[in-house]
Amino acid sequence: MAVLNIRLDQFKTSAYEIARTLLKSRRNLAAEVEQLNAEIAQLKRCNEELQQEQRRLQDQAEALREVQEENESLKQKPISLPADLAPKGHSFGAKMIAMLIEVAKRVGFASASKVVRLVFDFLNIEAKLPTGEAIRTWARRIGIHLLEDGEQSSDDEYWIADHSAQVGGETLLTISRLRMSDLPAAGETLSRDKLKVIHVLPGKHWTRDKMRDVYRELTQQRGKPAGLLTDGAVELFESADVWAEKGGKNPVRVVRDIKHLAANSLERLVGKSDRFKEFTKLLGQTRSQVQQTELAAFTPPRQKTKARFMNLGPTLDWADMASWHLSQPHSKSRKEITADRMNEKLGWLRSFRHELACWVQCEAVMTHCLGFYERHAVESGSTRKLEACLDETFGPRDQLCEIAGTMRDDMLAYCRDLESDLEPGERVWTLTDNLESIFGGFKQLERQQSKGGFTSLIAALPLVNTTVTPDLVRTALTNISVKRMKAWTHEKLGTTLTAKRQLAYAEATAKKQPSGPKKTK
Repeated sequence: MAVLNIRLDQFKTSAYEIARTLLKSRRNLAAEVEQLNAEIAQLKRCNEELQQEQRRLQDQAEALREVQEENESLKQKPISLPADLAPKGHSFGAKMIAMLIEVAKRVGFASASKVVRLVFDFLNIEAKLPTGEAIRTWARRIGIHLLEDGEQSSDDEYWIADHSAQVGGETLLTISRLRMSDLPAAGETLSRDKLKVIHVLPGKHWTRDKMRDVYRELTQQRGKPAGLLTDGAVELFESADVWAEKGGKNPVRVVRDIKHLAANSLERLVGKSDRFKEFTKLLGQTRSQVQQTELAAFTPPRQKTKARFMNLGPTLDWADMASWHLSQPHSKSRKEITADRMNEKLGWLRSFRHELACWVQCEAVMTHCLGFYERHAVESGSTRKLEACLDETFGPRDQLCEIAGTMRDDMLAYCRDLESDLEPGERVWTLTDNLESIFGGFKQLERQQSKGGFTSLIAALPLVNTTVTPDLVRTALTNISVKRMKAWTHEKLGTTLTAKRQLAYAEATAKKQPSGPKKTK
């Protein structure tokens, strides 16, 4: 009651100021209320979003639990392989057979099933797998099918013929076909899958008459080819006269492999000189003298007994490198080698520096030209393009040493002669490298058997550059029976070197059998 009796005139502050202050306070409180309401609305929206996120995470967790439960259930049962129809009379599907042969091409027949078994065990796949011998049999049957598929020769088909040597004195004649329409564009290399093996035959003493018989037989099967590409073996390219018309021009163009011709030129220009023979002799002596010493890093490369002049580059590169280090006593490679030891073992190279510079240049010209032929088929204008490439790299001919200039002339003459005989728009390939690559792939397929002479596995040679598909498996295994495969093998191979070796051991073992102790009375 005391408060109510207080009069306003007792305060110093006027009624106006008091009213203004109260109004201002009311406005501030209203602003605070508005701000708090906004914050409440924001928090409600955040709460709603969090609830939605919670529901989404709960749905994901539920889906994850379902996946985990499904995975756990799948772990309890093995993975089943896709449907795979087996060829008639076989226990394994065509897809399985195709896959195993492709694996065998990379790891060998004996290892193919083992490799696939490791993968199946990792994936918990329960499946029966064939033996390596079964895969080998399938591969031979499919190879024979590819050789006997009856495909006719096309108008632009060239045959590429070459021999592959192996233990036992036999060589394997292989003929592949290459269609000129399959040649790559200028600047691109030719892949070996563009070749198709059409004939394989092991034999000894390949005479011209024997090759003529082979060409005649193959012509009856496929028709006459447009051309024949061979290396320097005279029995291969001279036998092409089997197609020559009486008193007329041979309708089949014969092309010599440029790499072999180039190697022959290099041998003529370099290899037959007395200085190169002396160089080779010292090279062999140096190899045996330094390979077990502190100069082991300067050991010359091993000399190839076959096709030496196709592979002379590494030898000349070594000689050029070693000659440089001879004049650089402070090089890091000579750090632990005294000058006397360096001169004693490698000093002979100094006397060959002039010849070596010419040999290196000559080999470089050859390699550059072969690189051109590896990326270009010969066609109209090829000689002009090759000459321009040589001028750009080595300068005009008069800037080369004499033998390098002669090599340049030989390479251009080959291209010019071949180009002059071509029809407008015609292109011709000049290298047998792809067929030699097939030989290399075949030796990889043979593994250790390549050291025991040719075997029945030659029937599988066409698979080296062929992708084995399920359709090919079904067709081939239907057409070529095991009996037909054995007949083909006997016809082509006869008694193999392995069989002869087994017979030799069997005879010797039989003769060594002890007669047993003599009976005594």
